[in-house]
Amino acid sequence: MKDEEILKNLGACIRRKRKEAGFTQEEFAHAAGFERAYYGRVERGTQNLTILNLFKIASALNCNASDLIEGL
Repeated sequence: MKDEEILKNLGACIRRKRKEAGFTQEEFAHAAGFERAYYGRVERGTQNLTILNLFKIASALNCNASDLIEGL
């Protein structure tokens, strides 16, 4: 699997979980401690995020980081 495909799939999973949690993109970026533009790139799969930021996202979604990467 190509890097770009992995990032797009991860972003789609994060977006799905954010929407299930009832957050807008802007609300969630603020809650997780990110700039909205950065977070938007994460969801679009154009931003390669660090493991620390993956854990911040998982924490804000009340899930495990492994839940976000499962099935990529």
